[in-house]
Amino acid sequence: MTSRRRHIFDPAFGLAAFLLASLLRSYHLFLEPRFWAEEGNVYYAFMQISPDFWSSISFVFRSNFMLSTNLAVWLSTLVPAYWAPHITTVIS
Repeated sequence: MTSRRRHIFDPAFGLAAFLLASLLRSYHLFLEPRFWAEEGNVYYAFMQISPDFWSSISFVFRSNFMLSTNLAVWLSTLVPAYWAPHITTVIS
């Protein structure tokens, strides 16, 4: 039972260690989040006028389909614009 319980918590420990290391290394990014690269002027702008979820996550920019970026930016459109960079920063 002990080995199974330890096996279940290993990923959680790894994730917690990663998040702690990220916060310690670049805490300023979490204090003043911002959009990265094309997230603000291309992806976010498109997601705001996009008619539905499926067209948002299937957005292709310069022949690149980036599902994780599409999902993160789509989630950021669900909150007020002030909080949108916070969402994309935490997800990325």
